[in-house]
Amino acid sequence: MNTPFPIRLVASSLLLIFCGMAYSQSVERRPVRDIERIISIYRGSLENQNAGVVEATIFHLITVRTLFPEQDYRKVSKELSRLALAGVTPSIRFKSFVAVNYIQYPQLFEGIDDEIREAKIDQADQVFERLESRLSSYQVSSAGI
Repeated sequence: MNTPFPIRLVASSLLLIFCGMAYSQSVERRPVRDIERIISIYRGSLENQNAGVVEATIFHLITVRTLFPEQDYRKVSKELSRLALAGVTPSIRFKSFVAVNYIQYPQLFEGIDDEIREAKIDQADQVFERLESRLSSYQVSSAGI
């Protein structure tokens, strides 16, 4: 049986919300295997058909990276790199590009982890703008301009 798109959209949105709620509750006490599972769920959400779900997932992955920098993000980085090149919307491509750079090169973004940790989902665009600004200033300074 083929499930109608609106039902799949609502179901996947609810899954993302519940994952975010589960993740946000007592993150300090989460065992590593729970964080790995959360990252895996978010990685799967990057394939969602709804652009808003994908963008929210990218934001949540950045937040998870600030809280758990020691985790293995290679699979997520690979998926974000793919989205940076072939994302459905320009916004997904931009946010994926910024996120993959943040995950792979955290030394370029020193000092802004606290801002990201404290940001709420409705401030996601400001977080991406801040990260992009830092990335752009690094690229300009390393190019000698």
